This record gives sequence, C-alpha cells and structure tokens, in this order.
Amino acid sequence: YLQQIAQHRVVCGGHVYGPKPQKNNLLLHWKAGTRRESKPARERKIRPHRHFMTGNFCIERTLILTIGFDKSLKGYGHEDSLLGFELQKRGIHVEHFDNPLLHTGLTEAPEYLDKTRQAMKNLAQIHQNNTEARKFASTVAVLKTALILQSMRCMWLTTGLLNAFSRKMERNLLGSNPNLRILDLYKLGLLCKNLP
Repeated sequence: YLQQIAQHRVVCGGHVYGPKPQKNNLLLHWKAGTRRESKPARERKIRPHRHFMTGNFCIERTLILTIGFDKSLKGYGHEDSLLGFELQKRGIHVEHFDNPLLHTGLTEAPEYLDKTRQAMKNLAQIHQNNTEARKFASTVAVLKTALILQSMRCMWLTTGLLNAFSRKMERNLLGSNPNLRILDLYKLGLLCKNLP
C-alpha cells in the first residue's frame, strides 16, 4: 500500500476466501464470495470503479473527507458501490493490485439473506435519491437489469416470481448446494419490489 499510494489516490488490494467450509450454512456466503467477489487485479482493472470495495482499500485522507460515506444509508449494503460511483464521477482513478485480504468471517446463510434483503433496500434508496440515477445504475448490474425490466413494464413478472417461489428459492439458498443463479433472481426480485 505504501508503494501504491505514492502513485495513486485510491488503491484496492482485493480479497480472497479460504477453502470450502465444512458447515453447510456457510456455503452461500463462501460461494458468492469466491465466484462473484474475489477477482484478481487484472480482472478488477477492466472496470475499476465497479469493482471498488471498501473491505481492503486505501484512499487519500482529503479525498475521503471530501466525498465521505452516505450517512442516510442504514444497515448493510452498497455503500461501496456509491463511493466507487462518486470517485468515477470526479474522474478519480481507482488502482487495483494484488494484495488480497483473506476473508475469514463467513456469515451464516440466514444472516446472509437478511443482509441481501437490506442491501437491495439500500440500492433502491440510492437509486431514488441519486440525481444521476441512470449513470449510477450502469455501475451495478442488478440495478441496470431491474431498470431495463421497468422500462419494458415487466417488473411485475420478476416480483410475481419472487412472491410465488421465494420459499423454494430460500430453501435452496439455505441448503447444502446453494445455486448462485437463484441468488441472482432473488436479488433482482427483491430490488424490483423496492423500486417505485
């Protein structure tokens, strides 16, 4: 970090997850983390602001004091998406390098789903309160998809699927072989429910 911050105002080291956990109730977080979040620097550099995460980063003090975190957001989720977007808006480069933090604090599946629900509420709130909502949406895949469905007047289909199959989806996600595509649909349905 000392070497990187001398050349860049914002740097991210990334993170990795350990081996597959023995407990089934930790598999959802581990699977989502290893397959969706944990990426080498060469991949994160392709879309540096989209891959910005606050779990392992260093930022110039004056910069974070200027931008700050949105204090209106309650609970868990998407504070880093918003901060990454604010950096992008200001034309501030985010440098990614391989200095991963080992993520050892896996969340049990019921709590992980609670955090997912809160994250989708936060994401809807960010979208509603953001004066550049369309630009922000282009940085978060699930929001971009929800807005496409909204423009096609098809959000009812996604919320209907969630209402009809949420118990089955949750059973899978809480089980011994959670399917990440089901997690994606679950998030999309939750987000569509929370958008106006």
